[in-house]
Parts: sequence; C-alpha cells; structure tokens
Amino acid sequence: MFRGMEALTAIDFSFNTITHIDPGAFRNMTNLRTIILDTNRLYNVSAGTFEGCVGLETLSLQGNPIVSIMPGAWNGLAKLTDLALSLGANDPQQAAQGIFRDLDKLQCASP
Repeated sequence: MFRGMEALTAIDFSFNTITHIDPGAFRNMTNLRTIILDTNRLYNVSAGTFEGCVGLETLSLQGNPIVSIMPGAWNGLAKLTDLALSLGANDPQQAAQGIFRDLDKLQCASP
C-alpha cells in the first residue's frame, strides 16, 4: 500500500471516512514512529493491522466508534509507548479487558 514510502516516520489520516484497514497494510513501514487515525469510522482493530510497524511509538485512534479489538491487534508493537483510543458505545471496562497485555512499554493509554 505504501510502496516507495518506507522512509516515512509519521502518518496522519485523521478526519477521513476510513472504515477498515487491511491486516499488514503498514507491513514495510519500519521507520514509522507515529500513526494518527483520529475521527474516522473504524469499528474494529483486526489482528495484524499494525504488523511491521516495529518502531511505532505513538498510535492514536481517538474519535472512532471502536467496538472490537481482536487478539493480536498489537502484535509487533514492542516500542509503543502512547496509545489513544475511543471504545465506541461499549462499556470501556468490559471492552478494554486484556487488550494492553502485550504492550510492555505502554506508558499512556487514554480511553
């Protein structure tokens, strides 16, 4: 999807009508440090969505009506320290249960 753009360190796709991101869409984006996907129409975060973003430190998904985060959604994000997301109409306590398990370096998570 981002062929020839592997040197990018930040991407901001805020205020679009993105409803889905294919698993592996960011596969070769090893230099990405920041992805901002605020205020879109993302309902699900699938396993492998951010696969290949090994240097990702900041991920923002605020303003999306997210109702489901699949196991493996955060695979490979060992350097992620800042995560901002909205959990749609679900009860945040129920929806968030266990979703941060594999994010060892996470310092900031906003519901």
